[in-house]
Amino acid sequence: MKLAYVIPFLALLTVNMYSQNTFPGLKSIMSEEEWKNSGLDKLSTEQIWIINNAIINNQIQHPVHTEAAGNNNTDAAKQSGTSAALSNIFSTFGLRVVPKSDWQSQPALKAKVISWVSANQFLLDNQQVWEGTESIPYELENKNIEIQARPLGNFALIVEGTNTTIRVIRIR
Repeated sequence: MKLAYVIPFLALLTVNMYSQNTFPGLKSIMSEEEWKNSGLDKLSTEQIWIINNAIINNQIQHPVHTEAAGNNNTDAAKQSGTSAALSNIFSTFGLRVVPKSDWQSQPALKAKVISWVSANQFLLDNQQVWEGTESIPYELENKNIEIQARPLGNFALIVEGTNTTIRVIRIR
């Protein structure tokens, strides 16, 4: 199952669960194309049932409270409830929810590369290890770099003296 396809649908699922008190199941909230593209069509009925029940149980154990300042009809209440629900689902997978505009306000990480860890992984002076999701064509050792946040939890590496960005992920 491709996690890249499943996560947006889990977010949709959470919003759907927030607006309704019952969860109709993954298949009923996805189009046939989304169902196939996510890889869920390859799972057995029992496996889908287990996933649906895990989502329902998570919502029962961690209900979303939408009361803001004593008024549960406000837009702020709905927004905070949706954010809390998304945080619940995403944290189950070890992910963090960053609101759409938040990635733009995150400060860039500025550091110096100490050494290569492997062919495409490098160690920073703050002991973080990052890896290029695409080939890194530059020599990074002893270079100052900047890692900037991008939408959907992605990051871009900017190497001193270049005008190209490279997609990276944090390993450690």
